[in-house]
Amino acid sequence: MTISYKEKFEQLQHQLLGAYSTFYAWKALQSEKYNGLYSTNNGFWSVVIPALQHEWFLGLARLFEDSSYTRNGSVISVYSLISEHPNKKRAKKAVEFLDQNQNVITNISRVRDHRHAHNNAKFLVNPKEFEARFSIKYAELEDIFDFSDKLLGLLHPDDGHGYMLGHMKEEAERDTKDVMDGLGYFNAKRKAHREKWVQEGGDLSFSLTD
Repeated sequence: MTISYKEKFEQLQHQLLGAYSTFYAWKALQSEKYNGLYSTNNGFWSVVIPALQHEWFLGLARLFEDSSYTRNGSVISVYSLISEHPNKKRAKKAVEFLDQNQNVITNISRVRDHRHAHNNAKFLVNPKEFEARFSIKYAELEDIFDFSDKLLGLLHPDDGHGYMLGHMKEEAERDTKDVMDGLGYFNAKRKAHREKWVQEGGDLSFSLTD
């Protein structure tokens, strides 16, 4: 079955938007003000936060994968779309961006290979050495995400398409904050009720409107 360039672009766009939203939800969870919630429900958050990081990291690595498979269209990535792009002028501009960010793109691939896709013993046992060799600054990752709207416009099969993804960043951060604020409120009510029960005795059931 032949898959058209348009179909491949739509899938890449879907994957990119998913990685984008996941990254900014994960980033919002890094706030120190949530440490109390993490310690209260450590068993949950010790799973959720690494899972979010794993998801956006693998998503980025797949999007910017430059493997031999992309040359015959078997893998959908930025590189494979560039090689098939119907507009060579816009494809060239996309290549210029990739060249400017080659160091971080390469390191994303290395971290994916050794930590997220395979359990490389050397790097897992010596994480500091690993991080020193393949250092990635999160500002560099945000630069890549910030360029995503322009990159999608360059890769779109038709001319004149632009994207404004800033609202997705704001929405992911706002929704995460709303969820965490709700959990914080619930935990504060539960703590206050328990303290009252310890002092006075009585029923542990309570209402969030108390």
